[in-house]
Amino acid sequence: MLRWVRRLLLVVLALVLVVGLLVAMSIKPDLDGRARAVDRAWPAVATALDRRAAALGRAGDALAARGARDIAASITDAIGRWHAATSAPTALADRVDAANGIESLVTRVVPLARTAPYANDTAVQTAVADLRAAAPTAAAVTRLDDAIDDANRVRNNLVRRLVARALGRADLPQLVPAPASE
Repeated sequence: MLRWVRRLLLVVLALVLVVGLLVAMSIKPDLDGRARAVDRAWPAVATALDRRAAALGRAGDALAARGARDIAASITDAIGRWHAATSAPTALADRVDAANGIESLVTRVVPLARTAPYANDTAVQTAVADLRAAAPTAAAVTRLDDAIDDANRVRNNLVRRLVARALGRADLPQLVPAPASE
């Protein structure tokens, strides 16, 4: 009797593994398609963010020349993270986090540039104008965020989440651009 129970358990375990493998194989193409959509949306934003990081560096240099060394150091760190995340093959989540660091500093730099002693400094104002001009387009950011939403949404049920984790597909963060007025 005990021998039959063991055999039955082995058969059931084998069936569970086969069903799990079939489910994973059926979910993987959908996850891959969503990941490709995010990858297609990324370059348009990345190109603008490269320009934004360069402009932010110039703004940091101009602010540092006027004595704002703390924010200049933060800018240098954020640009370093951006270059590290984009110069080597890294996860999209790391690139988006680095981009959010750049955009977060933009929201600090622009208002700072409006205050004395920076408001009358031509170098600071030119750098801030370049910073504003280098913003990613709203359409490109929307395309990326929609693709990220779609990729994250497809993982919402338990089975898909387990398969996504087994395949190394974590939820992706949203890109949070600086407000258009910045």
